[in-house]
Amino acid sequence: MPRSRRRPTAATAATASAPLTRAPAATAPSRRVQRAAAVRAEILEAARTLLPERGFEALTMRDVAARAGVALGTPYRYFKDKGDLTAHLIGEDFLELGRRLLAVKGRTARARLAGVCTLYFRFAREHPQRYRLLFMAPGMPSPKDAPSAPQAERGNPDEDSYAAFRVVVREALVEAGRPAGAAHADRATQLVWAGLHGLVGLELAPLQATWVPFRPWAELEKHLVTLLLDGVLGPA
Repeated sequence: MPRSRRRPTAATAATASAPLTRAPAATAPSRRVQRAAAVRAEILEAARTLLPERGFEALTMRDVAARAGVALGTPYRYFKDKGDLTAHLIGEDFLELGRRLLAVKGRTARARLAGVCTLYFRFAREHPQRYRLLFMAPGMPSPKDAPSAPQAERGNPDEDSYAAFRVVVREALVEAGRPAGAAHADRATQLVWAGLHGLVGLELAPLQATWVPFRPWAELEKHLVTLLLDGVLGPA
């Protein structure tokens, strides 16, 4: 016998006739938003270049606007004042350095630490203005001074560049069978950091080019990393 067809009810008819809804597609940032982000980046880069040259006290927002090639009032659309601008700049650069340190890989913990040291040198060489601003320019505002600036959680290696460095050093200590408690990890991290920063400071100092016949920096960097790791971890 032929099957009887079920007559659609009002509810099923309404469901069938209702248009299908789709999840809203992710939209790309508008040109206006992209342009605003680009202008903000240009302002930050201008401040990054000028701050080590002139110092925080002498720098003005007018200087920043002129270097960035924007109208005098434009920096104030993004930052309250030069202190706010500087705090954002330092906060963002420290976060980026920490992310780079954590991203380094190695077949062993010792190899990873060597890679981190090499990356530290590369960061200073490729971004000397950033390095000077973060480590060689006293009296700069802290991100803590600007609530809207990037705030790294102290001790969190995903945000704190020192904590990220310390994680790598401690892993190498454990692998080498060396004491790796909190005090030992801090001591080893700070000794390695002091060595790296010392050589970078010499590289960036104007005196080195005119007075001291330094060996090629790549050669010094390679031997210093070996010296530091042998001292902290023991010979490979």
